Amino acid sequence: LETNKELADKSAKYLEQGKAISIGHCPDVTYDEGALNKKNISTLPRLFKSFSAKCGAHYALLVGSRKNSQNKCEYLVRNSYGKGFWADKSYTCYCEDNATKQRSNCSKLNFNKSDTTVLGCWIDAERLLSNTYELDVII
Repeated sequence: LETNKELADKSAKYLEQGKAISIGHCPDVTYDEGALNKKNISTLPRLFKSFSAKCGAHYALLVGSRKNSQNKCEYLVRNSYGKGFWADKSYTCYCEDNATKQRSNCSKLNFNKSDTTVLGCWIDAERLLSNTYELDVII
């Protein structure tokens, strides 16, 4: 069972090579700011996370990474929840204007679902990795 640092190092290597990474994680904890304190399962061994009733087991893709303004790593997570704004309102997402095809960061506050497609949301790496139970590279 790998540590968050080991998963982060592997993720960085594969993202640098332009490969997408499939992750199995607990979205109820990862994406919902209000659930963090109520449903924290980050201390469970990775193997048992997906069996936890608090997890809501789910798969998504890591397609990029960046350092935020506090110099913390964030992953660009592409989700299967659709093209709308699926993350908690506090998250910044990466969006595409449907008419101009211009891409930029957006938030739930300035998101117009008829004009914009969410390409992914920036999720704190430590929070995401702490709630991850599987990581696969798509070659």
